[in-house]
Amino acid sequence: MKDEALEKLNTQEEVINQLIKDNRELQERQLAMETKSSLYPQVYIPDYKDELKHVGSQLALLNENYAKERWQARLDQLDNRIQAIPKVIPVEHHHHFEAKSKWILIIYFMLILLVAVLTGTTIGFAFEAHELRMARQFGETVVSASGNAPIKENKPPKNKAKVRKSRAKHNE
Repeated sequence: MKDEALEKLNTQEEVINQLIKDNRELQERQLAMETKSSLYPQVYIPDYKDELKHVGSQLALLNENYAKERWQARLDQLDNRIQAIPKVIPVEHHHHFEAKSKWILIIYFMLILLVAVLTGTTIGFAFEAHELRMARQFGETVVSASGNAPIKENKPPKNKAKVRKSRAKHNE
């Protein structure tokens, strides 16, 4: 029993000591904040009491001059104008080309035609280059495009080992 009572007393003392430390820290922070606030300049907030009273009196005068009937008449006029607006407004919409846009379209189509011609030419040259490579690979005679005379007779490539031996003999 005594142990439990002592243990409770110890925990209460620890809690009280912790509360005292926390309280001291809070007091130190409060003092630090009070000293820091003196470092900043005082802000002047102007008093607009007189100006606001003047504006209020002007609004009251305006309210007296414009009676509710006048405001109601103006609102009725606004409602009539809003109701006069048709639900669907007819709009004419035409697609047409101006003189400047016609030339742009002509140039655009000419460029498309040019790209098509260049693409066809490139594909044709690629096909012909492929045929020439195949002809060289198989040692066939290559004929010019007009078909008149042979350009060059291709021979199959020499064996690399033989080429090295012949070079070695020339070097000796």
